[in-house]
Amino acid sequence: MCMRVLYVQMVSSPHSPVDGSTMSMMHLIKSFPPGEVQARVLCPPGKVAEFLQKNGVDWSAIPSVSLLQSTAGIPIRGARRLDVLRALWDTRHGGVIRRIVSEWRPDLVHLNERGMLHAARAVDQIGVPVVMHARQVADPTNSVVHSRSIQWINRHVARTIAIDESVRSSLRGIQRCEVVYNPLPESLLSSPGPERPGALRNGTGDEMNVTYLATLSTVKGVWDLLEAADRLRNHRGIRFSLVGGNSRSAAFHKSLIGRVARVLGLASDTERKLSEAIGIRRLENIRLLGRVSDIQTVLAGTDLLVFPSHLNGPGRAVFEAGVMGIPSIVAMKDKVEDVVQHGVTGLIVPERNPVELAAAIQRLADDPSLRVRMGAAARERYVRQFDPRCAAEAVLGIYRQIVTARSQRAVDQQ
Repeated sequence: MCMRVLYVQMVSSPHSPVDGSTMSMMHLIKSFPPGEVQARVLCPPGKVAEFLQKNGVDWSAIPSVSLLQSTAGIPIRGARRLDVLRALWDTRHGGVIRRIVSEWRPDLVHLNERGMLHAARAVDQIGVPVVMHARQVADPTNSVVHSRSIQWINRHVARTIAIDESVRSSLRGIQRCEVVYNPLPESLLSSPGPERPGALRNGTGDEMNVTYLATLSTVKGVWDLLEAADRLRNHRGIRFSLVGGNSRSAAFHKSLIGRVARVLGLASDTERKLSEAIGIRRLENIRLLGRVSDIQTVLAGTDLLVFPSHLNGPGRAVFEAGVMGIPSIVAMKDKVEDVVQHGVTGLIVPERNPVELAAAIQRLADDPSLRVRMGAAARERYVRQFDPRCAAEAVLGIYRQIVTARSQRAVDQQ
């Protein structure tokens, strides 16, 4: 039986780059056995839709999707309260979701972000079961949004999929939640771990290339890394590369809306500010590379990946690097070790602590053999943990359980 699954993907603007959630969704769709799932993605037009089309994934257009979620490191306070108004405003597109569901008649709808609460209700009211992906650690300090979200999910969502134990542990109130790790492409898993230039040089490890691979934003810890790089400026063997760009396009920052968003604190031209800060501080050990399409080439020249975010969990770049034999330093508030095992596949440091971050970087710079052992352990673990076939099998099992239960209820009601 081939199941029809409609995926719903949120995109902040047509110019938004392809992010980790879109990549993970695409790899999941591509990893299902032939004939098991007929997939269609509902998303706003733009770069994400072009990416899906290029990879042979069918899609339908929706102007926007209502999204509201409590996320660690991004509390809904101050100007961020406008996100509530935006979520309410975007509910006007609920009719598009209902129309596509009615016309395409999927067996279930898979919402690719936890905050699509309005979409969950709209689909559930039609009588189509909902699967929801939870990709961000929840912020429990915002008790109203968090508790209401949990109630909404328990009412309208058949099953929730968390991408790791950090996310699941932050969603304890959800009744039907299980972990399925994000899939990585088979081409990346099967590629041999390359010999990186600074891994071991005459046994001394006299050079170490440190890479930051994420959006340039405060919540991803980029300023903490800048402070750490400043503290290590006299360590001649450490070089930092910041790979990524602003969350918004250059055109957005030049527009009137972009300028207003910056004034309100809803957007920041972090790339420009970082460039200025590096120049003012005269940091010769750090360079900004901007967005790079060939990530594997970047990682091939990397000895250590850093993910110093305030999100209380590891990012996609951590396991992308790990399968290439590169250890990571990850900042986490709660030390959940199902992905990064402290002292085994990498190091975990406290969030928002440049001093501890710099110390961890220096430790691995001064002990290249430890760095190599951690990289080997990361590769051995992650090629199994993020195998796309395992992820596809687990998600397909969830789909089958939901569809079978729905069919059984229909029979019982006859």
